[in-house]
Amino acid sequence: MQPQQTSSGGAIAGRVFVDENNNGIYDGGEKLLPEAKVRVDRAAVKLDEEGYFVAPVAPYGISKVEINESSLSDPLLTPKEKGYRVQTRPGDTVVADFPLVHTTIIDGASYFLEGESQREIGNIVIELQDKDSKPLRRVISEIDGYFSFDKVQKGEYWISVPEEVLESLNATLVNKIHIIIDVIDGFISDNNILLRQKEDLTVPPAFAAPLPTLPPSLPPPPLPNPPTLPSPVKEEKTAKSKAVDSPEDSDPPDGTGDDIDQETLESNLTDTNALEITP
Repeated sequence: MQPQQTSSGGAIAGRVFVDENNNGIYDGGEKLLPEAKVRVDRAAVKLDEEGYFVAPVAPYGISKVEINESSLSDPLLTPKEKGYRVQTRPGDTVVADFPLVHTTIIDGASYFLEGESQREIGNIVIELQDKDSKPLRRVISEIDGYFSFDKVQKGEYWISVPEEVLESLNATLVNKIHIIIDVIDGFISDNNILLRQKEDLTVPPAFAAPLPTLPPSLPPPPLPNPPTLPSPVKEEKTAKSKAVDSPEDSDPPDGTGDDIDQETLESNLTDTNALEITP
């Protein structure tokens, strides 16, 4: 299906194809991808079986056209342009093609040199630069030093470490990796970054003052033997107990009271009937 002009409204039409010669223009025979998904003003637009799409839009407005990269079957295919902003006129159709290019993956690891040996160093910022050493992307190396840049197109690149990162580590970059990609044919691996501890040049080694030599330590003098004291003699004291004779217990004397005459007792009692009450 070829894009058609509309009478009153505007329209956006295009194709999604693999740009084999990387010229940004659809050439006959280049592969169309009808399974790709395109959005116009955030609305999904379906491609036909030949890989074309047409979306009507309001004239004079600004429309945004995007491709959904997750809909591409090959993860190493990437659009040269991720989207467009398009303005149409009544009866006009604007072409917005999406050429896809092959990409590759650049990977490697970061190491720290220590004498004749080296060890992996992680959490280091690794930078992908263009041919003029201008930064394009940054990644952080993993704990074992591994890093990778995906979807790298044909071109000339440098792999380096930012200067501020080197300063924070007090390190220097041993090698800056130069890569030229003319043909996409598999991954570009083993691009290892090497760091080394920065030398301290504040004092030249030839004029560095030697460390003072400490005198050998002498053993401590022996301690004098303490004087021998005579053993104390224990005095045994015998406590004499004095026996005290206790008086013999005596029975209390028998006491017998005088008998009281019954008649005398009765005579001492006053007969209440004999009392005379005087008014």
